[in-house]
Amino acid sequence: MMPAARWWPGVAVTRTATRDLWRFGIFSSGNRLLNEMRLDQLLVGLLGGPVMLGLFFFARRLFQMLSDLTVGVFSPVSNVLFASMQGEPEKRRRAFLIASYAATGVALPTFVGLFVLADTAVPLVFGRQWTDAVTAVQGFAVIGMMAGLGIVQAALIRSHGRADWWFWYQAGVQLSALPLIALLYPYGLGVVMVALALRTILLWPLTIRMTLGILDMQLPPYINSLRGPIGGSIVMAVVMHVIPQLLGQGLSAVSVLAAQMLIGTAVYLTTMAGLSWRQAHDLWNILRTKKAQGT
Repeated sequence: MMPAARWWPGVAVTRTATRDLWRFGIFSSGNRLLNEMRLDQLLVGLLGGPVMLGLFFFARRLFQMLSDLTVGVFSPVSNVLFASMQGEPEKRRRAFLIASYAATGVALPTFVGLFVLADTAVPLVFGRQWTDAVTAVQGFAVIGMMAGLGIVQAALIRSHGRADWWFWYQAGVQLSALPLIALLYPYGLGVVMVALALRTILLWPLTIRMTLGILDMQLPPYINSLRGPIGGSIVMAVVMHVIPQLLGQGLSAVSVLAAQMLIGTAVYLTTMAGLSWRQAHDLWNILRTKKAQGT
């Protein structure tokens, strides 16, 4: 490979490159450390006791599993992709919109569906002993609805050399949870989760502003690029909500849940494709090309 590329490794080291690499590495490592510390979880256990901690941990674990299965695969790919396009703003802007569409198209319906179905799905799938965790699951579902956008935004910001900004943003998110938990834990885990979900929504515009600044793009085109996943998820949520009333009382809870999931998925895919046919077609062509290259 190296003879074909006419490139050989050297030993040259520049102060600028070393400083940039150190800066990126230290803040990226700090961000990972913040995520592993779980300060909010620690405080919930300290103040709320083992029962509240168990419910909180269960909800967070479910959220993490779904995140890993949906948007988790986008992070390493997006980091490399955006870093390779720093000198091509128009190409990077298009790649960001496609990646955001794909990540949101997977994450948003997953967590919207979890929010709608949590009341019946959690006790039915995991047992009635976890019924008290439903509100916590729904709170994490609201946070997960923005996971698709967040994972792509984080990759763009870090690849633009602003790993420091992302670290301080994450630190602010983590630290802002502590006073909310300390003040609200006497009112129950449900109230705490509502506050944490609202906190995430209120802080989210900061990442939007940074992202749009990097891309030199206005908000309307960005939101418009996501109309398929957003519109499809809204219609899906409505359909999932009314299905139990339409089916009546003759079916078992398992059958109703299965119908909600199957019909909801079909409605989402149909609506999303109808609202964003061109984007779906472009994404399909990209995936098909990559698969052909891989084989």
